[in-house]
Amino acid sequence: MTTAKAVIAIALGCGATGGFLSWRYLTFHNLTLSQVVEVLDRSESVTELNRGAQAILRRSLELPGMRKGSSVTVLATGEATTANEPVLVVRYEVPVSRQALEGKAKALARKEELTRDLAARLKGLKRTRVSPIFIAVKRGVEQLRARGCTADTPCYLFVKTDGEELADPGIRDALRGRATKGRLPALIHNEGIQVVFCGISETAGEVREGGIKQSYTQSRDSGLDRVRDVWMRLFASPEKVSFEPFCDGVAVAKK
Repeated sequence: MTTAKAVIAIALGCGATGGFLSWRYLTFHNLTLSQVVEVLDRSESVTELNRGAQAILRRSLELPGMRKGSSVTVLATGEATTANEPVLVVRYEVPVSRQALEGKAKALARKEELTRDLAARLKGLKRTRVSPIFIAVKRGVEQLRARGCTADTPCYLFVKTDGEELADPGIRDALRGRATKGRLPALIHNEGIQVVFCGISETAGEVREGGIKQSYTQSRDSGLDRVRDVWMRLFASPEKVSFEPFCDGVAVAKK
């Protein structure tokens, strides 16, 4: 082989290797980049909204694949003035620097800075008497799709709620054990998205305000099984849906 041919062969080999490595890097990059949406049910039947929301944020920042390009979007359920559509509370872009680069202490300080910011924002969030949870969860999934989540990307949707849907009549009837007559909404397509409902047990029952008894969460004489069963029926990939009674220390389903 002449010198010229040898140089060409080496160049072609390096180019092919470089192209393969670039393809491998981009594939790995796309598969491991995570996104998170946190949905907060701000109805009066839900207790400990602030603490649970902060716990979810802390957990989200520690998830695999959370790095440059990732984000945590916080939504709150809507009301009549928003036509039951959820409202955007805040979106946090994951810092470029991670623990390995900036030190554990600085990373922890950054995490606490974000949780304090979220707490401050939630102070001004008005509580409501309605619970349009389903539409907020649906919009949360749509937000994740808009951020690039597919069936092959590890994305997460956390829902802080007692599960008591009040806006959709079909879901409301199903939760109360009534016949729905096929009125359940179309399935939410959560392929590639792990959905974690937490705070199912963090409920407000009956309280007295100004001497008047107020009832919030419906009596759950059949336990929480019905709440879980009804919500599982609303997802195209129910195997990726899990439930936690409380949001502190919430874990991601290993499915």
